[in-house]
Amino acid sequence: PDWVGNVAVLQSYNRLGHEADALRSYVKNLLDAQNPVLDWWAIANALNRLSSTISMMVVLLIGAYLVTHGQLRIGDVIAFTGFATLLISRLDQMSAFANQISEARAKLEDFYKLEDSAADTAEPDGLRDLSNVTGHVRFEDVSFEFANSGQGVSDVSFEVQAGQTVAIVGPTGAGKTTLINLLQRVFSPSSGRILIDGIDTRTVTRKSLRHSIATVFQDAGLLNRSIEDNIRVGRADATNDEIHAAATAAAAQDFILAKSNGYDTVVGERGGQLSGGERQRIAIARA
Repeated sequence: PDWVGNVAVLQSYNRLGHEADALRSYVKNLLDAQNPVLDWWAIANALNRLSSTISMMVVLLIGAYLVTHGQLRIGDVIAFTGFATLLISRLDQMSAFANQISEARAKLEDFYKLEDSAADTAEPDGLRDLSNVTGHVRFEDVSFEFANSGQGVSDVSFEVQAGQTVAIVGPTGAGKTTLINLLQRVFSPSSGRILIDGIDTRTVTRKSLRHSIATVFQDAGLLNRSIEDNIRVGRADATNDEIHAAATAAAAQDFILAKSNGYDTVVGERGGQLSGGERQRIAIARA
């Protein structure tokens, strides 16, 4: 699916659950259609093995009987045996095909087990929703290090007033993106705390926290869907007027309407049908 390569975007906009449900529904429908076929293949495989063994025994026994009575030559028996072996090998190939389907199903089950394992790190009960955010952000001695890498951030402290514009500048790998991920609780600080309007982000739900933050990534991370669907990722219940207003605010309305299909234009894999600037404008409208 196109969302697999855009997990960071969907995670930021609280869309992972929605997309996972869509995938689960698709796979369920696929398996519901395949299960009857798989059952018949299992029966056919067992019957194939049984019939192949019986067939070889019958050919050899009858061949031996006819040879001893001079009604058949040994070469004829060998020819019949070779034909039976060829037939059995083709039946084995059909059984192998059924096994491949079963293996694919097992891999999907492993995928869902991995997905369900996220419940082990579920949020504790009693967290409140973050609402009426003004935008005052404060990092207090925040540290975080990626496991077995030595990279991360250490003792970061700064404050951003509501409405203030702040640029965090540094070389590649300095931890700029890590700070954004910490703000959205993609990761949790190993020490220190992050406050929004004086509220520790660890005391609020991730969903409400990310709902209060709009992120424009360096890589636009567009899905292989229409322009409207990509903008709607920012808010699933947005009306058409709100979608158009967001596009206008992002200076995207003109180039969208200039396209033959307008908002229904499919952007291609990772937005490949759009220019770099157009992809960024769509990402800004989404935010």
